[in-house]
Amino acid sequence: MISYNTRFSRYCWFARQIPWYGFLTHTQYHAYLGEKPHRLYHSEPMYTSLLSLQKLDDQYLASLSKKTRYEINRAERDGITFSLHEDSDYFLSFYNDFALSKNLPLLSAIQLSHLPQENLCFTKALNASTGETLVMHCYLYDAERTRLLFSCSHFRSNEQQSLKNLIGMANRYLHFQDIQYFKQQGLSTYDLGGIAYQTKEPALQQINHFKAEFSGQLETSYLVLPRWLHSLKKLRSKR
Repeated sequence: MISYNTRFSRYCWFARQIPWYGFLTHTQYHAYLGEKPHRLYHSEPMYTSLLSLQKLDDQYLASLSKKTRYEINRAERDGITFSLHEDSDYFLSFYNDFALSKNLPLLSAIQLSHLPQENLCFTKALNASTGETLVMHCYLYDAERTRLLFSCSHFRSNEQQSLKNLIGMANRYLHFQDIQYFKQQGLSTYDLGGIAYQTKEPALQQINHFKAEFSGQLETSYLVLPRWLHSLKKLRSKR
């Protein structure tokens, strides 16, 4: 389990139990893995795709679809490399460039700093021939589980199709290398960062399809918070 505080709230990830006094606190439980809580709590289902890392063997790559295997192998042949990254400021800048290009909300330095730095892992896929970072991932992890929080690339609508294809291959390659890395670190579960369950939106369906390429299993967990806190958040959002 991972827990941390922000100015107004406390967050817990991957908890399996909520203390009896939890409804009196300002704690929000993300990816709560226990039984559905008491009616004093508001809960919403969270859906994601999981890989059991310790069950993966050397044949994992061979078990993926022909297209996914090809793109991972092609990325490596084309000089895409994997590395860890420790500079959160660089990730923040890289992510916000991506967010601006996709009209997504920006990530603030405060938001990133609230996350426990010892439980964050940044990975990147590099074009070895140019030194350019193509894709970056940010993970939140504990001793057992790692969850993808953010994924970003330097994708632009006006870029050449060949570069778009390269970035797509680099993203698949990076996911594959991330899976291998966390398995080597002894973690048991790789969480692909949520799926939009039964969505009708084409863009979200495309993301779901991409994540399905890695042959994960559907998991249902919960976002849980005290009802009084949920009501307060709704009230604030209407202002």
